[in-house]
Parts: sequence; structure tokens; C-alpha cells
Amino acid sequence: MLNKFDIDFLEKHTQFYSTLTKEDKELFNSKAILARYSKDNSLYFSDRDCNGFITVVSGTLRAFLTSDEGKEITLYKLQKSDSCILSASCIFKNIHFNINIDTLEDTEAIVLPSHYLEMISKNNMSLNKYILDLTQSRFSEVMWIMQDIVFSSFDKRLIKYLEGFSEKTIKITHESIANDLGTAREVVSRMLKYFEKEGMVKLSRGSITIIDLNKEK
Repeated sequence: MLNKFDIDFLEKHTQFYSTLTKEDKELFNSKAILARYSKDNSLYFSDRDCNGFITVVSGTLRAFLTSDEGKEITLYKLQKSDSCILSASCIFKNIHFNINIDTLEDTEAIVLPSHYLEMISKNNMSLNKYILDLTQSRFSEVMWIMQDIVFSSFDKRLIKYLEGFSEKTIKITHESIANDLGTAREVVSRMLKYFEKEGMVKLSRGSITIIDLNKEK
């Protein structure tokens, strides 16, 4: 059951909660829980699990694919107020998602079991539309990632990835970048060393400082 602070969060920071009727909210509030996950915790593994409809309160979730060889590629990340519908994928009949979801840091999330999400959405067209829009948005992100992998050279992909950070000095490991971009750590390290040689970045242990990424363009 959710407390007042959890409900206030949903009212202020989410789109879907306002679409619920009074009865829907009462059911949601009584059946959802505030879950706490430690860093590197697996929330969802392929179509084996069906944890429920997750809304991030704090922390970061990562959705990713894993190859037979164990190579990972990040599809998207979810942060405060973002919702994850794929963790409730069992409500989709005859559709299976071969993705995994884990935590990049200690995370708090509001979780509504899939059964109750299905009950509420059956009679709520606005919530159904929200779920459909959210699913389409996630698939669009996945398609963009796949197109980027197939059609863009790795140096361009790495530059675009680094440009996605707001900080000038990025605290991140080469291994984490490799997992996000679906390649080997050695490939990332070689390209970053080339960028450093060209005066585009400065490398330090556990961090990358951006100098001028436009030199490669």
C-alpha cells in the first residue's frame, strides 16, 4: 500500500495517474508498493519475469539486450518519474520481450503488480492510450539504437554518446561505455585514446573530460 508521500509523487511527477478514476486510484494505491532495489539488482530477465508496472521515484534503471556470448547493449535508461511497461509484459498477449532490466544505482520505485494494471486498464481508455504511447516510445528508442548500430561508424556513435552527457567531466568506466554501446571494452579504449591524441578528450582513471568533440566532425 502506498503512503501519502508516494501518492503525492504520482500526482506531481507522472502523466498516467491523473487519468485514473477515484476507484482506479483507490485500487492502485492499495495494491502498489514502494520497492527499494540495490545497485546492480536484476528487476526483469527476458520474458521469464513479470514484476509489474514500475515508476521510478529515485535512481536509474537500464534496459538492455544480452547476446549468447554475454555482450550487452543498452537500449534505454529510466530515471525519476519515468515508467517501465515492459516489466509488466505479461499483460501483452502473444508478445515477448527478450530484454533485461537492472539498476545502475540504488533505486526506489513504485510497483503495481501486472494483474492490477490489467484490471484498471480494461475500463480506462486514457490509461490504455498512455500504455500504448509508452510502448511505442520505447520501441522507437530501440529502433533508433539498432539503426545507429547498423548504419553509423563507431567513432560517430561514441561522439554522440559522449555528447549526451551534460557534464564536461564524465565519471564513467570504459566497461560501462562498452555495455551501453554493445561493443568490447578494448574497442572503446582504443577509440578514446585516439580521441585523446587528437585533442578531443582528456582521459583519467574512471573519468573522461570533454575538450572538443567537433574536431572529428
